[in-house]
Amino acid sequence: MLMVKTTEFKQLVKAFCDDQLNEVQLAAAVVRFFENNLDINPTDVLGEVQSLLDDGSLSPESFRLLVQMVTEINIQRAINNSRFNLGKDETLVMQSQGAGGETLIIPGKRRKSMKPDAGGSQLEVGHVIKNRFELVEIIGKGGMGVVYKARDLVKVQARDSHPFVAVKVLSEGFKKYSRAFIALQREASKSQRLAHPNIATVFDFDRDNDTIFMTMELLSGQPFDKLITRLSERGLPKETALRYIDDLCNGLAYAHKQGLVHSDLKPANIYLCDSGAVKLLDFGITRAIKQDRPETEDDTLFDPATLKALTPAYATIEMFERGPPDPRDDIYALACVSFELLTGTHPYKKVAAHKALELGLKPPRVKGLSRQQQNALVKALALHRGERTATVEEFRTNILPPKSHARELLLAAVSVLLLTGIFLGGLVYVQSGQDEQTALIQRIQNGDRQQLEELLAGIGRMDRNNRELLLYMLRREIIRYFEERINDLTNIKARHYNFPEASRLLREIKQLYPDSVTVAEAEQRLQQKKDRLVETLLQNYKELSSANQGTERVLQILREVDPGNALLKEPAPTRDGL
Repeated sequence: MLMVKTTEFKQLVKAFCDDQLNEVQLAAAVVRFFENNLDINPTDVLGEVQSLLDDGSLSPESFRLLVQMVTEINIQRAINNSRFNLGKDETLVMQSQGAGGETLIIPGKRRKSMKPDAGGSQLEVGHVIKNRFELVEIIGKGGMGVVYKARDLVKVQARDSHPFVAVKVLSEGFKKYSRAFIALQREASKSQRLAHPNIATVFDFDRDNDTIFMTMELLSGQPFDKLITRLSERGLPKETALRYIDDLCNGLAYAHKQGLVHSDLKPANIYLCDSGAVKLLDFGITRAIKQDRPETEDDTLFDPATLKALTPAYATIEMFERGPPDPRDDIYALACVSFELLTGTHPYKKVAAHKALELGLKPPRVKGLSRQQQNALVKALALHRGERTATVEEFRTNILPPKSHARELLLAAVSVLLLTGIFLGGLVYVQSGQDEQTALIQRIQNGDRQQLEELLAGIGRMDRNNRELLLYMLRREIIRYFEERINDLTNIKARHYNFPEASRLLREIKQLYPDSVTVAEAEQRLQQKKDRLVETLLQNYKELSSANQGTERVLQILREVDPGNALLKEPAPTRDGL
């Protein structure tokens, strides 16, 4: 079969030699040939090309052209799905953020199909659920079960550059309750209709023999519970916290309009993505079996008779009393999370609502909030449902400054910076340039890229007060701009291999934001991406050299990716006719 297919390739080349195809047509034909013959190693056909060169049918110039075409395809194929093993089932996924990014996938070989097991044996990494979802690694555990990163083999077959999903395998306890599966399936089908940027997408809810699972959007970032743990009772900067609260309100308000109540909103069910977006998880499907272990404030408890879930520190009195789901239950939890973002602590020290009522606990005042904002928090934290804020929109209106009041936002930020010692000047300076600065910030936040580039070009010449203010107010926009540039410079699908320039940009953004976790993670991803690409290139170089084929394109890419690589210092091999 291989001989037949390589002969087919040889006929393409002969058509080019006979002027039946021009260079553009030949390139398109070569790409189609390898797309239709994925089992053929591109380097295997170079022998046929060499024979045409040897018998004089192919000129040295045309030979070089074909070798470059085939080598380029070989490199791209190796990048997308490397053929060399990394060891014990290792699957590396390097995802860049922002538009135009790509995923480099290097899969292991082991795949275990799911087999029925009456004893309900635990799944392992490498298992394939429903003959489709290959479990790659565990990314989370909880009362509901285990969350895996999984490779969707249908997407792999379709050559989707983003074939990964999250698979939540529900706990063994669900198998004991037939009503649980039916109810959860119905809730999942409802949540599938929640298409909103601040709600994680649920793809499907299914079972494979005795395994109940659901597939969801795979997110990159960290849950709020980890974020809040690191705050150490000091809270986030006010503007950052309010931005996250705004995202939470957007997602929650949308779901309530669709007739869905979360019923178990808590930090562990909220995700801060690397892009800066906040997403709600487990909407309409947050149910769990009570575990045979000591309960903590953050454990989700499950009543199989009613299929209701709650987490004591974020549940209302009415939820403990098994009252019907109500949006005001979510609003109470939303206010608890908002309080934690602003202060680093729970408003009732994680005491359950009915106990807080017995003890007469009151939420402490939050420093830096206006009277209106403080009242908004207190009302949303009311322990009795009838006294609590009625809608998410009402809470958002009172807790967030009006978006049209950019002047007030600017003054608030300046006040924070003054208190932390960032500004040495007085308010007179701030007020004198306030209108111009406010307008600039608004334009950049509205997506004016040219203004942002002009700002960055001159930011080193600004006085300290001006510079610190703009860096503070535009932190998200500036970091996102650098991420997009770095992604473009290293977009392997687009054949962009400028890793040295990407590294320079990373150093630049690190100087502006040395405390940024997002920047630190971006630096780590870039280095991993570079290391894996260099490894792939070196493997291709070795294969081409052993086959006595041209390695020029491999070296050219390596020179772009890693100019100081030791291989580039070695004498280049020579070939007759090249």
